[in-house]
Amino acid sequence: MEWKQRIEKQLAANIKEVKDAAYVQLATVANGRPANRTVVFRGFIGEDHSKETEWQSDLLCFDVDIRTPKIKQIEACPFGEICWWMSKTGDQFRLTGQMHLIANPTHPVHSSKTVPDHLAEDHICARHPEKGLVWDWEQERVRQWEKCSPGLRANWVWPSPGQPKASNDPSSIMQFVPKFDLKEPPAHPNGQQYTPEEHQELARLGKDHFVILAFEVERVDHYKPYEQPQQRVIFEKQEGTGEWKMTEVNP
Repeated sequence: MEWKQRIEKQLAANIKEVKDAAYVQLATVANGRPANRTVVFRGFIGEDHSKETEWQSDLLCFDVDIRTPKIKQIEACPFGEICWWMSKTGDQFRLTGQMHLIANPTHPVHSSKTVPDHLAEDHICARHPEKGLVWDWEQERVRQWEKCSPGLRANWVWPSPGQPKASNDPSSIMQFVPKFDLKEPPAHPNGQQYTPEEHQELARLGKDHFVILAFEVERVDHYKPYEQPQQRVIFEKQEGTGEWKMTEVNP
């Protein structure tokens, strides 16, 4: 679809020179008030930016920590908006839609916010249908977890985000390690080494904290203020048919 192609094209044109081009602002609703934060676009669900996978989709992928406030906010109100500015080319994308949380199947978040069947049926398709592959959300969550860099993955084995540092338990295995490799135990901040058993427990805890946020797009507003004349196009998904309508509007 054209809005996805536009995002991919402009991101490719920006990311080599502007490393934070994949950083977007994600707004949720917290007790009737807006809550905004920066998150990193990890590609489209089922896909990989460096190689072709068996799947393709139009669901934006973000990874979040199950311990953060945004989880309860999304559970209470799944509607959100993304504002994405790409400074090199001067492209702004505003995406409106619904957010879906894919957590460990045994976690209450997963059972309380079951991923709707239509999400995979309407938004994910196999590149080679003749292979008869079946989509599995947990396999995708684990794939995203394993493809994280050690530096990024460490975030999910740290103490609970947003809590006072004074409340951290010095005896806990959850400490501020700079990197977390799935094969080798990290160095403990106190200079010691984690045991293999502690490393295994950290890996379990980290993966349990790891959640995929799948953003289901319903509307895209693409604005190009650097162009002369300026350009602005809106894509809207039509209820009932699921078709996309593109409208050029005044900037």
